[in-house]
Amino acid sequence: MLTGRFAWVSVSLFQALRRASWPGLTRGLLLIALAGCCATVLAARAYLQFDRVRVKVVTTERQASGGSVVVPLPELSSLAGFRPAVILQLENRNRVATTVAVSINDAELTRAVLPPERTVRVDLNLSAIAGSALARAREGSYRLHVRGEGGGWSLHYLEFANIHSFSRGIVNLVIVPAGSDHYDAPSGAVSLAVFGLLGVLTLARLGFAKNQAVRLTQTALGMLVLTFLVTTLVLPMVSNYKVLLSVGTFWLCVAILYSPVLVRVAKPPYSVARAGVAWLWVVVGQGGGRWLRDGVIRWARAARGMTPRDVASRLYTLGFPALFLVSVPFLIGTHTIYASNVGEFALPFSAMAAPWLLAVVGVTWGFLTALGLLLSDRLVRMYGALLFGVGLLLWAQGNLWVGDYGVLDGSEIDLERLAWRVPYELTLWSAVLVAVVALGLRVSRIAPLASQMFVGVQVVAILVGQSANGQARWEEPPPEIYQFSAQQNVIVVVLDAFQSDVFEEFVELDRPWFDERFSGFVFFADHASPFPTTSLSMPAMLTGRTYRNARPVPEFVRDAFGEASIFRGLRRHGYEIDIASILEPSWVDDWFPAGAGERGVDPLRMAIRRPYVGIEDYRRFTARQLIELSVFRHVPHIAKEALAQHQDWFSRVFWTFSQGSMAEERRYLARNSQEFFSEFIDNVTMGRSRPVFKLIHLGIPHAALVVDEDCDFVGRLRLSREAYLGQARCAVDLAATFLDRLRVLDVYDDSVIVVLSDHGIGLEPRGFTGESGSLPRDNGKPTERLASLVGRAKALMLVKPPGSDGPLVISRTPTTHTDLPATIFDILGFSHAFEGISMLKRDPTQARRRIYRHYGLRGQRFPKGYLRRLDVITIERDLLDGGGWSYQRSILPPGLELRVQTIDFGTDGAGSHLGPGWSRSATEEIDGREITFTWGLGRRATVFASLPSGAARLTARLSAADKRDEIVELEVDGRRLGRITVRGERYQDATFRIPPDPDRPRISSLVLHFKPTTDAPAVKVDRISFRSD
Repeated sequence: MLTGRFAWVSVSLFQALRRASWPGLTRGLLLIALAGCCATVLAARAYLQFDRVRVKVVTTERQASGGSVVVPLPELSSLAGFRPAVILQLENRNRVATTVAVSINDAELTRAVLPPERTVRVDLNLSAIAGSALARAREGSYRLHVRGEGGGWSLHYLEFANIHSFSRGIVNLVIVPAGSDHYDAPSGAVSLAVFGLLGVLTLARLGFAKNQAVRLTQTALGMLVLTFLVTTLVLPMVSNYKVLLSVGTFWLCVAILYSPVLVRVAKPPYSVARAGVAWLWVVVGQGGGRWLRDGVIRWARAARGMTPRDVASRLYTLGFPALFLVSVPFLIGTHTIYASNVGEFALPFSAMAAPWLLAVVGVTWGFLTALGLLLSDRLVRMYGALLFGVGLLLWAQGNLWVGDYGVLDGSEIDLERLAWRVPYELTLWSAVLVAVVALGLRVSRIAPLASQMFVGVQVVAILVGQSANGQARWEEPPPEIYQFSAQQNVIVVVLDAFQSDVFEEFVELDRPWFDERFSGFVFFADHASPFPTTSLSMPAMLTGRTYRNARPVPEFVRDAFGEASIFRGLRRHGYEIDIASILEPSWVDDWFPAGAGERGVDPLRMAIRRPYVGIEDYRRFTARQLIELSVFRHVPHIAKEALAQHQDWFSRVFWTFSQGSMAEERRYLARNSQEFFSEFIDNVTMGRSRPVFKLIHLGIPHAALVVDEDCDFVGRLRLSREAYLGQARCAVDLAATFLDRLRVLDVYDDSVIVVLSDHGIGLEPRGFTGESGSLPRDNGKPTERLASLVGRAKALMLVKPPGSDGPLVISRTPTTHTDLPATIFDILGFSHAFEGISMLKRDPTQARRRIYRHYGLRGQRFPKGYLRRLDVITIERDLLDGGGWSYQRSILPPGLELRVQTIDFGTDGAGSHLGPGWSRSATEEIDGREITFTWGLGRRATVFASLPSGAARLTARLSAADKRDEIVELEVDGRRLGRITVRGERYQDATFRIPPDPDRPRISSLVLHFKPTTDAPAVKVDRISFRSD
């Protein structure tokens, strides 16, 4: 029965289409010509797949010397079979125009006029014969020569490729040399089939909409697309370029061109409509078909009777809620992120807002509003209420329910830790959306006015805030940052997060190379950083002082640099201070405290902006980055997981990147620092008469891992030793290239050169052995596993005094960052008051106790106040000997109290009470009841709590693993109070009496000592309760 109805309806639909009248001879011929144009574009200007090949030859500025720039060309075999395109970027700093000639091995390719004080792009096409010759040639066989009139101009960029440009997003196309045909194109049969299909569509008659606005829109879009298609056909005939469209873009153009015809097909005469509705009735079912038919009829009648006033009313009902919704993530939220991190930006917010952020707001608003205009009156009210509800939820998610996802710096995000938010957020979102839809009429009445008020207040706040944020301004690197002294130089290069055991591994693999490139250096293989992050390890290496959580971090940093630092000491001896750093300026400002009087210094400071690109690329990229961060902030957790897995979603939806922009790669810290340092090396000169101290702080090989051992960008990789070795090797090669440049300038021999890192990256070091009696082997919630702590402490340290020569020396002297100031001043022969002695004079056989102070990294990489907890760990032996690591105590913020009656292990509330030695939270079910607990790792675990000065009782609910008995001892503030035996797998209560102590500290340390019979965790704790005795 169903099959018979389906056949009958299909025949009726075909007959209705067949009865559509012929459009007439003239219009029919035009439509056939249009179909032929589209089919020709598909055959000659469309691709199924196009593999872009780009060989970047010059990426840093090369200034003209003697009126010319010569570039040896690398191997170009990857361009075999293509007609190569040559892309140059040339800058003319002169106030008059300059003419340059571009040639390859004396064969002139073109001449270009460079306007005064402008940077221009020059695109060239090589012949197929020339391209074939270049592809077969060996590296260095050909040279590109740019000759100009005098100096004052430079070459910024040179690339050989098989394309001139491309776009990606809604419109996908490539611009190639005119003679290029090396790509996968649709077959001729497909093009003929498309011609036939488009020809058949002419039977439906080309008819424009009756509404004038819609008709004008259809006409304008159709003419625009038609002009575009015709241009792609004739462009190779009148220029050296060819435009190729992806198949998807081709069909988008066809859909726009044939929209009037498609409307006729989708909305034909009554017979076709009746047959189409009947077909839907057969497929969906009698009830569904009837509902759908009635809805379509009501909508069609409402649309035909709509007046301009009706349209205006709908715009009011929908426009302001839609503006509210899109403004929250794309404008208000982006400003919130900017204002909270203003020191990280090189431009004011207005520079990103116009045009990029406002354009995204406008386009998204237009789409949401236009979508609503097509709905019936009742659905319009519900849709407006829904827009307002979603806007409210986005605002609340980004301002009231903000989760701690850590620093969003390109490294991996631990989303699993906050996965518990999903059911609560989904419940709340569902409840609010159901409520606004159910109350659609009432909500739609107040939504426009409420949206106006909210957006108005927020925009006023943004404009007012611009008075402060507008201080940011674009600055190019000062020329002095590249200049060294002819008298004396102290050069410190910080390779952020370089783990020293990796350097030692490189040396073992290629000792002759390191002996030559790092001649005169001493490598301190057992060097320790005192802290796990940059914010405190850099002050330690520059002042010799370490933070102890006795006052807020910024206050300590300002006082430490104000009292004594390498900067102040060298300034007294006539040194000029230069700093180029990846740190945001506000943090470096604390190194030079205001009001220091005679202690103050006036350094040359340069913040290495990220991405390190030109101002227009920076504006565009930073706008995109603000939107990414804002959307991530404002969507629920389940959407955050999707965004983290598909990080290129924004580039596909919002942006179309053009070839030549480096911003996408340089968003990553390591790649950005690599490009900056390469440019720095190319531009270093002699030019200072006074001695110079130059600090260069680079973000390589810091995570995220994105470059390989050849310094090629490979995309983001997961943190592993193999991936880290590649990025670290790139950092070593950059440092070696820099040292070679110093040799060329005759600066190397007479300079003090230090190459070091602030800390390691936290990978288990090669050669690590042993076990600590007080630190866990496994990762826990409060403290990382011992191997990771050692990896973070394994900082790089290489020192070369003036006049030092010979092969690289490897020393196992136990050293630390606080030795650096004394080492530099001792080498220079200057008196000083820094603690410690020079690393070069320390006895390598003498035992030394070093202190490593650890703290949680989440939210504390650049702390604004006290640290939540500072663990003091002593190192008695070589860093690689785990037996020499011992946890001593934890320093909590002054004034903190942790009074509690019950600590429920495994819950968020227990986090502030747990010290080293505990696992991550876990759950189990016993007798139908879920229990949260935490394992004790290793031989001891610490709990912090504020206890009364009088006597008290502590009751711990414990369980042993695997039906074996375990012994647990309790220690409170250094006093052993007793032991118990935990039996079997069942939980049991163990009670200890805590004697009175009038001198009890404000926060007591309660240590549970375990005596495990195996290497696996043996005891789990459900809760600990306190009560007065």
